[in-house]
Amino acid sequence: MSKIQSIKSWFKILAWTSSPNFGACHTILSYNDFEKQYYCSDDIQQLEDNIIQSLKDGNTSCIKFMGTPGCGKTSFLYHLWKKSCNDPSSVIGNYTFFIFHANRAEHKSDEYIEIIRLNIIKAWEQYYDECDLSDTYRRINNQNISKKEKLNLLTDFFKSHRSDFCKTLVVIIDDIDLLEDKMAFKIASAVKKDLELASVILWVSIRPNTFRHYCAETKKFFNEFFPVVYTYPPVSLYKIISHRISLVSGEEYKNPFSETLCDEILSLLFEGNKREALANLKAILENTLPKNIRTSDSEEFIKNYIEQSAINTFITNETIPNIHDPYFRSIINYPLPYDIIQICLNSKDKYIILGALNEIATQRSKRSPILSEIEREIRIRESDLDFSIQKLCDANVLLKEGKNHVSLTDPGMILAKYSARKHYNEKCKQLLRNIDINETYWAYHNQQINYDIVVDTYLSWRISRNLP
Repeated sequence: MSKIQSIKSWFKILAWTSSPNFGACHTILSYNDFEKQYYCSDDIQQLEDNIIQSLKDGNTSCIKFMGTPGCGKTSFLYHLWKKSCNDPSSVIGNYTFFIFHANRAEHKSDEYIEIIRLNIIKAWEQYYDECDLSDTYRRINNQNISKKEKLNLLTDFFKSHRSDFCKTLVVIIDDIDLLEDKMAFKIASAVKKDLELASVILWVSIRPNTFRHYCAETKKFFNEFFPVVYTYPPVSLYKIISHRISLVSGEEYKNPFSETLCDEILSLLFEGNKREALANLKAILENTLPKNIRTSDSEEFIKNYIEQSAINTFITNETIPNIHDPYFRSIINYPLPYDIIQICLNSKDKYIILGALNEIATQRSKRSPILSEIEREIRIRESDLDFSIQKLCDANVLLKEGKNHVSLTDPGMILAKYSARKHYNEKCKQLLRNIDINETYWAYHNQQINYDIVVDTYLSWRISRNLP
């Protein structure tokens, strides 16, 4: 059965008329359709109210709009823009919002200046049009002059006819955090230079983690010229998809996605990125056939079924890695990466991890009946540990914290949880190539290890010998 047939086969069971929106909603052109799809939580509404109150009070300070990747910043900005266009009697209707996607201006040469000027001209066009001055804009724009000269004329007319403009222009620099540090600085400063007007408001949308890693000069620039900070609040993925499902459903519809799957598992896997999480909800439903599920089965039963089946999609799509892939280890016959992530639930210290690994290696060897005496003498070298740690870091499972400490990332925590389950290991084994199936490896792996006791015992041994 194809994927399209698979998701369609759920419609009758769930009382859906069609598939809900599993993507971004800011690309929807119709204002009414956009507003139907856009989930506005109480926290988002409070953020909107605070921003509108600030505008109402005449606060024209430039804003840093902070939020994690895929959390919904861009959709919120489009929400404000669309609302300003379609609700002229409201406070926000007194503003023209222009969203400039800064990553489109990235260029190695100075060509980025021309792209920026072209977008600022578009911002003026939108502004002039919303202030019923489109004829004036066309008269200036039709002149055979450079972009810089057009900008000067548009700016000069605005300055000398300020009372003719019934709105205030807000230019928002979005997606700037997709650029390297120096380019982000260049683009933001170029936009500011070409819009050096007290009555034009500038906002910048940026990720906190990106901002933290800027150099001192870039960070100082954004702090100085965008002093007011608004942080986009966390939003429940479960409530977003529940809202969208309700738009394509009958009265007694069912939501197949549990709060645990949405707001715990997927939230950790994608570190709050709703865009990726929504796409994975769609993939889970496409890849999970209803089998013997009936229309009479309860919503809770279906939620549990989907939650348990999600692991198949996570492994197949490499949302979480196949920890048994030889890619992650330098000792071909031994499950070193698996042991590392389990130990990391109890310790971050590299040398405690190494000591515990060798104690586990001894236990595995003694319990594996098919292993020869030579194979029982396995020892974990520091170089083997370093190899696997680096591969796990590359897969965003581990994070190095200084020279001798590592920790599990949020996706690593999910991997540690799932990889201890029989179904995960069976699915991973199915996806391995035949040449990667190693019976000695599985003989080692299949021995049960109590990682808590191993780490505690090793720590006690170190303490008794006054080791750091």
